[in-house]
Amino acid sequence: MGERAMLHRLWDKWSSIYVAPDGGKALCGAAVVNLASDRPIRFPGLVLEQEGMELKSADVRPIIAGVRDYNLQNECIVLDSCKYFVTATYENMYCARREDAPTLPWGGAIIGRTPAYLVISKYQGTYGAAAKALAATEVLMEQITPRSS
Repeated sequence: MGERAMLHRLWDKWSSIYVAPDGGKALCGAAVVNLASDRPIRFPGLVLEQEGMELKSADVRPIIAGVRDYNLQNECIVLDSCKYFVTATYENMYCARREDAPTLPWGGAIIGRTPAYLVISKYQGTYGAAAKALAATEVLMEQITPRSS
């Protein structure tokens, strides 16, 4: 099975469990973006899978640049016309809160980096929702990270 087909199969299974645009699950939106130019999918920044979001390659280029330069915490991230600011960083994950959170329902985004992909997920809610979103994003990241032999 090819890499793209395997990613699509994993995405379908994962998104059916964790993503519901109406907010009924851990995430209200998610996307997988290609990072590596040496993979069979040779276009860095190409949005490979998404649900509950309307991202284009041009939307994710600043995010990719911030992740590669290790300065995403200094940038404003725009996802679906909402601004997010990184509030916490971990080894390969960035947690961001929505700028307009006091006027709209609370929410945020999780951005996770694997060697080949960027996983972007959005959630609605406060701390409990953020923890669930972080866990759901980690599940997909583990599934799509190549295993070393």
